[in-house]
Amino acid sequence: MMHNPETQMQEVLYELLSNKKITVRQMMADTGILNLSARISNLRLIYHIDIETTEIETKNKFDRKIFYGEWTIDDDEKEYAESVYEFLQGRLKEMPIKIGRQPEPSFRPGEQTDIKFN
Repeated sequence: MMHNPETQMQEVLYELLSNKKITVRQMMADTGILNLSARISNLRLIYHIDIETTEIETKNKFDRKIFYGEWTIDDDEKEYAESVYEFLQGRLKEMPIKIGRQPEPSFRPGEQTDIKFN
C-alpha cells in the first residue's frame, strides 16, 4: 500500500502507479497540477523512470483535429517506480538503482535534453 503523496512529483507518480494512465485534464481536476509535463520530465530525467507518452487524437468544439498526451508506466517498470516513490517519501534511505537499462544522455550542454534508454 502506498502512502498519500506529499509533493507534486509524488502525486504524479502515485497517479501513474494507481490509475494506469494520466492526462493533463485529469491531473488538473484531481490534483490541481498545472504543469504536468514538467513533473513527468523530472521523473524521467532525475529518477530515470521510463514513462511512455501516447498521442491521442480528438476534435475540438470547432471540429478541428487536436492532439493531447496520455502518460503511462509499463508493468515491467512499476516495481522500480514504486521504489522511487518510497524513496521520495523518505521511506528508503538510498536512491533505488535501476538495473538493466541505464540512461544515455543524447545532448550536449545548451541543447535540448532528451533521454534515450538502451
